Amino acid sequence: MNVPTSNMANLAEPAEIARRLERYVGIDSTNPSIGDGVGEAAMGDALASDLASFGLKVDRQEVAPGRSNIFGYLGTDPSLPTIVLDSHLDTVPKSKTMSPPGWRDGILFGRGACDDKGPLVAMVEAVRQLALRPGYRKANVILLGTVDEEVTVKGAETALSRLKNADLILVGEPTGLDIGTWHKGTTRFTIETLGRSGHSSMPEKADNAIMHMGEVLARIRDRVIPALLCLRHPDGETCKMSVGAISGGGPLNQVPALCRIGVDIRRIPGVETEQVVSIFEDVLTDMISAGIARIGPLLVSSRAFASTATDEMTALMVETARAHGAPSRPIGLPFGTNANRFAPGLAPSFIVGPGSIDHAHADDEQVVLADVVAAANFFIDVVDKAPALLGVTAADER
Repeated sequence: MNVPTSNMANLAEPAEIARRLERYVGIDSTNPSIGDGVGEAAMGDALASDLASFGLKVDRQEVAPGRSNIFGYLGTDPSLPTIVLDSHLDTVPKSKTMSPPGWRDGILFGRGACDDKGPLVAMVEAVRQLALRPGYRKANVILLGTVDEEVTVKGAETALSRLKNADLILVGEPTGLDIGTWHKGTTRFTIETLGRSGHSSMPEKADNAIMHMGEVLARIRDRVIPALLCLRHPDGETCKMSVGAISGGGPLNQVPALCRIGVDIRRIPGVETEQVVSIFEDVLTDMISAGIARIGPLLVSSRAFASTATDEMTALMVETARAHGAPSRPIGLPFGTNANRFAPGLAPSFIVGPGSIDHAHADDEQVVLADVVAAANFFIDVVDKAPALLGVTAADER
């Protein structure tokens, strides 16, 4: 395809980005649903203040008490397409073994550096540069900072009511400027095994639930996991699972009557929760019928995401990222994002941003300054180029 040209390349200012990145990472915005998290209020205040200082119209949308999405509007012309730049404000907690925060050799370490404040800062710098050019009127831009991505994705869900005019949505996540065109959904539930308690000196008169769980785990290893691996995306990726928790027993002189595990399954687009649960039911059918195993209620069932964007728009994303030094390609992602709330039924969406998911939630969470600068220039260029493919019809058909 012929990628639309842009006169907006390489406008991002590294020093400005470095200052804002350090400031944002220094603001604790741990999700309050995780441990003693303080929430996103301070981070939202900082973002709202910055966007207002650029001349954007800023609005807040309460999602829960003390937790608000932040909207920054650059242009509201109904005749123009609208592009949304979304990043989340919350982080997971810091760990006691994290690398010391701060800059080292052009890399910023700290919780939230790549997930998700690196992508957020890149988007903020993009709208700052676009706002400095009052003649810019190819598209309206909404900078959206969402709360509660790390737990319920309620921020993105609540934001939907204000995004009905969106024509393109870029969800900021650490992809190394690869272009995320789909991601997996998540299914989580518990499995329990049931026995009969008794004195440990006479185990033959009791029924050990932990021993039954050993059989369940063996069947998961030998039959469930191979079945999930047979569910394959055209890109080659498969459904995957892990057993993330186990509990059972009490005093060592008592045979345990109950054991519980928690399972996490990541589903490719097109595979729904009911299908993966049925695999477990089939594999454990005799144990369930005998009353020694049961599958608990669903804890999580989140949608997978598959972009509805055209091939031409996907190519524009990839080629624009490559123009800024990234070896970009369309990819599927194993982790969940806000994108599964924005599609289907809203605008075509992509997942893209600086940093690596390998560092997200990790003790050495980090982001490279040069990568955030490249991402800011990428977002500037996409906002400048994409309207040529969106055209005026998107706005006219509203």
